[in-house]
Amino acid sequence: MRRPAGLLVGVLVLALLSTVDGSAAPGPRVAPAPAPAPAALARPAPEPEPARAPVSQSPAPTPSAAAVSPAYDLLAAPPVADCPQGTVCADPIRFGARPDDGADDSAAFEAAVKAGGTVLVPAGTYLFSRPLRLRAGQTLAGAGMARTTLLLSWAHLANFSFDYVVSPESATATDVTVRDLTVDGGRRRSACADGAYTGSCVHNRGGGISVGTRWTVTRTRFTGLNYFKLWICAAQDVRILDNRWDNRAPGTGSGGEDNVGGGCATNGITLSGNRFDATLVGNVIDIARASGVRVDGNVSLTGSVFLEGVTDATFTRGSITGGGLNVLSNAGYESAAEYGNHNPSGVSVTDNRIDGAVWGINLRYSDRPGVSNRPGGGNVIARNTVTGAARVAILVTACQPGARTRPDTVTDNVVVDAGTDAADTYNSGCALLEPVGIAVAAGSGDTVTGNAVTDTRTPALTRYGISVGARYAPPTDRTVLRDNRVTGVPGGVEYHPR
Repeated sequence: MRRPAGLLVGVLVLALLSTVDGSAAPGPRVAPAPAPAPAALARPAPEPEPARAPVSQSPAPTPSAAAVSPAYDLLAAPPVADCPQGTVCADPIRFGARPDDGADDSAAFEAAVKAGGTVLVPAGTYLFSRPLRLRAGQTLAGAGMARTTLLLSWAHLANFSFDYVVSPESATATDVTVRDLTVDGGRRRSACADGAYTGSCVHNRGGGISVGTRWTVTRTRFTGLNYFKLWICAAQDVRILDNRWDNRAPGTGSGGEDNVGGGCATNGITLSGNRFDATLVGNVIDIARASGVRVDGNVSLTGSVFLEGVTDATFTRGSITGGGLNVLSNAGYESAAEYGNHNPSGVSVTDNRIDGAVWGINLRYSDRPGVSNRPGGGNVIARNTVTGAARVAILVTACQPGARTRPDTVTDNVVVDAGTDAADTYNSGCALLEPVGIAVAAGSGDTVTGNAVTDTRTPALTRYGISVGARYAPPTDRTVLRDNRVTGVPGGVEYHPR
């Protein structure tokens, strides 16, 4: 989803008193089927994230299952295209589809879908002039993501306005599987530049797959798409497993919308074992207003992740390069006026590797005036490794004291070489922060224990290991600091009194 515009900024320069207290420490792939500012004071708005080259200044972790899975090998042996006993199966070629001939295959696929059951698609490229609607209980299965391609006809892009190559026939089209194929949106670099929204590249046309309740999308490749590559909205129990996004394969282009987007009151999303290649355009994942979200073992070679207004969620065992993880409220969306604003609650971010982000892991609470605001809190950031963050590696901030009602935990994380931008202060949208490893400025009672913050550079650019409180943030007190290790950093712990 497009990032909402920030508010205008008013900056008040305050005298800062800080103390330094350096604390020393004691001795295969995932099976298919994480006192308020004065009213007159304008709060800082977030600075835009500049495009950044990947930065990695510590040894790479062992690749996750998503990094080595044969699901991403375009030359891997194709799956067995079988028709389970007792299942009705249809081959679009029986109904007139002809692969690789450049003719429209939409009618043949519609007839195969109407025949019911499993639609087995042989190898080849099939052209679509209009969306393909699947019915309840169906499976759409190709011969492998390198062999079967559903290609959107760019000449008929207008037929895909706010629409997708594959989508549910209706809200009752549940229990569907899409597997072992490529969805190609037909966007070519000769037609328009990446991210452009003018002329033939008009925005909101030509998405990949829109899913419904109990849909599974697995071993599917997304490329050349002009709109959301995969969309999840108002559904239940969705599984997105072992897929590949490489939006700009040779000669293709990509629109700027997200690779996985949506939310809108969905309960139950599993994103596991997926790979987002360095060619992607748009955010890796942007889910707003959802619950029961499980993000596990995904690899992103560029781009950021946004979980906004998400509750009861885990983000674990992931690898993100050149982008960060942002756990925010959904206050920036106009839909908050109708459905209310939800601050992050019960989110667990564990065992991830994040390299070269602007903000590494950004947990931020914010309310929206004039709407129903649900407070958040009780989130955990643990056992993550964050290297080369341009500003702050891990930050927990609040724009209003009432946006969070339960403290958070930041424990056993490893931070290396934060503050690569080498600026004096950074504007997080809720607070002004210095280049530090870990910053907590969201209220009372946070636990910050067992973390290691290191700067390997000469001179060091990380100013403090840990910052407690910040200018423009709510009062921050009763923070539990224990067993944190700070190495090669001029200051240990920085306190910002109110």
